[in-house]
Amino acid sequence: MSQRTIPSHSVGRKSGVWLVYVLVFGYALIRGQLLLGVLAVVGIRLVVVSRRFLFAVESIADSLQRISERESD
Repeated sequence: MSQRTIPSHSVGRKSGVWLVYVLVFGYALIRGQLLLGVLAVVGIRLVVVSRRFLFAVESIADSLQRISERESD
């Protein structure tokens, strides 16, 4: 807990996620299984949102810990 860190969202990571979306959805369209493509894209998005949520909860916990340490001194 030395310093506060903010997760960075690089352009490369965003483009990589979008590329995976397009490839999975395109493959599902070629195979004729639209629902499979939609479910895969929703699943990938759910993982990304969950990861960001966990970063936010961790940041809140760190902030509360710093506040409590400051008040105890």
